Amino acid sequence: MKVTDEHVHDSKMLPQLIEDVTKSNEISSIGRLFADGTYDDNDIFGYLVDKGILPCIKVRKNTRVR
Repeated sequence: MKVTDEHVHDSKMLPQLIEDVTKSNEISSIGRLFADGTYDDNDIFGYLVDKGILPCIKVRKNTRVR
């Protein structure tokens, strides 16, 4: 868990949170990430796929795939 001020969007902290979890001694890998629409972003999807993590993120109704 990370605490930030209101100027930092939640999705900007996700890569650091993933790195912190994978560096811990208790978890060797992450298979899936469940998240709400806050994380519906092409950069987040790309990051998760590159790390081998299946994104289970609720996409917004007006989402476009680029």
